[in-house]
Amino acid sequence: MKNELVKTVDELKKNHDLESYDKASVKAAVVLKLVSLLGWDPFNIKEVRPEYGIGGKQVDYALRISNRNKVFLNVAKITESLEDNQKPLIDFSTQENVKMAVLTNGVTWWFYLALAEGTPDQCRVCKIDLLQQEPGDIADRFIEFLSKENIQTAKAYKTAEKVYKSRQRKTVIQKILPKAWELLIQEPANGLVDLLIETTENMAGFKPEAADVRTFLESVRTSGDIQVARVENVAPAMSWRPGERMGSGVIDYNDRNIDSIIFLGVSHRPKSWSDLLVIVASELHKRHQENFQKYLSLSGSKTMYFSTDRNLLNRPRKVAGSQYYAETKLDPNTIVKRSRELMGLFGHKDSELEIFVKR
Repeated sequence: MKNELVKTVDELKKNHDLESYDKASVKAAVVLKLVSLLGWDPFNIKEVRPEYGIGGKQVDYALRISNRNKVFLNVAKITESLEDNQKPLIDFSTQENVKMAVLTNGVTWWFYLALAEGTPDQCRVCKIDLLQQEPGDIADRFIEFLSKENIQTAKAYKTAEKVYKSRQRKTVIQKILPKAWELLIQEPANGLVDLLIETTENMAGFKPEAADVRTFLESVRTSGDIQVARVENVAPAMSWRPGERMGSGVIDYNDRNIDSIIFLGVSHRPKSWSDLLVIVASELHKRHQENFQKYLSLSGSKTMYFSTDRNLLNRPRKVAGSQYYAETKLDPNTIVKRSRELMGLFGHKDSELEIFVKR
């Protein structure tokens, strides 16, 4: 199953017409093909029921086992906002007591634990992007959440519940962590002081005195410095110990492997240097959609760095949620330079991107 899924996803990635498909084409060429590879029989309407509806509400497909609805799947147009289609799908799933719901435009796939409490965003347990993620990872997620076998054995539901509960724990942690930090800096334990001494020495090359560190922590506590607020956003996401922090000056990244980044106060773990550029561009697009055409103004004398036409680039990567592509056939130094130039176009400072490399 996985090998066939990987092969199909790879073919879809190379299909330059995919993003111009209408809804009917997405259903035929993408949705039903993937559903079939996941063990469902699209020619058996008792198993894959098209246009299933009750009381004026309808979904494009109901995946059924033993005449019981197990998954509701809705298909949106490529150009349509998935956010606008979430609530009707979740509401209908709740009404019909269907645990798993899937929303897709063919390229992006969102999976929901439909009966969980919270907003649609809080109920979403997995996101797949056929153009951005690796085929092997995509295949694993599809099998995990949508294969007939895992739906039939309820393994898919159990996995979704684990993801949902883990996210709920993170929400609580994000709420409590600033209070815990405040308590720590009010009466800093020796362990916290020692850690700050060690970190400062590693970054600056000089070892501060314990008294100076305690004075600093007291000043942070009393002044409400922004560095304290930043912990609320960064610390819950960073379950790993970050690598060596790199400054924002002239640094040679070409012989280093990226470990993690903190961009606009949020931590990310890119798998490669090209991921860094895609993450920066995608996050900026979320915040500056109205004038994101500035993105196209960055280009070299012989190289086009960004385009709406992937065919004009050597190694295009999709900017999430947009029509834009980034050229990623670049060395690490150029990737970092392009990322900072792009930030500058939208008024962001270099200091808003912190880069950590593997030790």
